[in-house]
Amino acid sequence: MSNNSILSQVEAQYQSWYGLLSPEDQQFLQQPGYADAAKWVLAGSEFVANLLLYNPSLFNKLKTDLFRSYNPNTMGSLLDSLLLTAKTELELHQILRKFRQEMMIRIIWRDIGNLATLEETLEDLSALADACIVRTVDFLSELQRQELGIPETYIGKSQQLIVLAMGKLGARELNLSSDIDLIFVD
Repeated sequence: MSNNSILSQVEAQYQSWYGLLSPEDQQFLQQPGYADAAKWVLAGSEFVANLLLYNPSLFNKLKTDLFRSYNPNTMGSLLDSLLLTAKTELELHQILRKFRQEMMIRIIWRDIGNLATLEETLEDLSALADACIVRTVDFLSELQRQELGIPETYIGKSQQLIVLAMGKLGARELNLSSDIDLIFVD
């Protein structure tokens, strides 16, 4: 396949997506370098391309965050605000799935678009995993407490589940293809 053919495909994919965007989002992409970054991201990540083609309004929700760094606590705070409405395990799963998709779009966009350093990408992936794990354990522990009471040791002291991150998550070096290794201790 020639370079011209590849560039034509990239441009066609971008135009398909661009045509689905609101006029406000189209104007946002007129800023210098933004359209080129979008083309690279759509061409470089089938995951992001599929999500944004299926749901173009995600770009409107995420566009300002695509171009700024997060501090280590931002993802946890964002997830906390979303989980305020969750009452059931099913709602937790739905919120986590949507949150993960949105944050992965942001992280991949920043990585492919050269808007983040490698270290920032690794830290963002690790922070995303941390936020999801901690909030899931807290949420499910509370549901368990409501149903069965507070877990206790054999001598009657209350206890809490402890989760240890091993491997790349423990070292804050998750990449896009990493799995996570956890040890649960009670």
